[in-house]
Amino acid sequence: MMDREARESVAVVTFTSRDAAEAFRRHVADNAENQAAAGVELRRIRLVEVEASFLSP
Repeated sequence: MMDREARESVAVVTFTSRDAAEAFRRHVADNAENQAAAGVELRRIRLVEVEASFLSP
């Protein structure tokens, strides 16, 4: 997603477990040097829980 006014792009990544999401967050944070070399600035990374339900008609 792109917020043109803020000049930021947003990526949404979903995982089946919190452990997998936390491992991904650690990997991204540990890779900051390579990101900076590519011109990428990570402003924040958040983990949020998403729950879905199905309501039958």
